[in-house]
Amino acid sequence: LPISCTEAEHFENATVTGEIEFSIKFNFRTSNLEICIKACKNLAYGDEKKKRCNPYVKTYLLPDKSPQSKLKTSLKKNTVDPSFYETLKYNIDYCQLEIGR
Repeated sequence: LPISCTEAEHFENATVTGEIEFSIKFNFRTSNLEICIKACKNLAYGDEKKKRCNPYVKTYLLPDKSPQSKLKTSLKKNTVDPSFYETLKYNIDYCQLEIGR
């Protein structure tokens, strides 16, 4: 199930823009929720004056926003169009997932 998401908002006086391409699947063999992060594009610069952007993708398995629920991709240096091709895995029983909410 590939998904592309576009977002634009303001965060701490900076304009946040960009798109992310990812997919989500549940691996019944390993009991893992797998979030496959493919790429981002058209990201805003983190430092607009220096035209610098060192992006990464961070996920939480809600409703838990504790550090134990957080997973991150590697950081990509100096790009507003990073390619990740990384899979973030949460070990969780399928019955614990709330589907359709």
